[in-house]
Amino acid sequence: MGAAISADVENDVFIRFRSLPISNSAPLIARGLVSLLYAAIVYILIGISGMLIGWRMHGSLADAVLALCWY
Repeated sequence: MGAAISADVENDVFIRFRSLPISNSAPLIARGLVSLLYAAIVYILIGISGMLIGWRMHGSLADAVLALCWY
C-alpha cells in the first residue's frame, strides 16, 4: 500500500483530490479498503484453488477464518 500511495504522490493525484469536496483522509481510507478487498479476493481464490486440487479443512469455518486473521 505504501508504494501505491508514493506513486500517487509522485503523479500529483493528491493535488487533484484537494480540488474536490472530500475529506483529506478519504483517499487514504479508500486505498486501504481496496487493498483489504483485494486481499480477501486473493484468499478466496487461493482457498478455491486448494480445494480443487484436493485440500480439505479439518475444522470449522470459524477456525479457517481465525487462521487467516492470525496469518
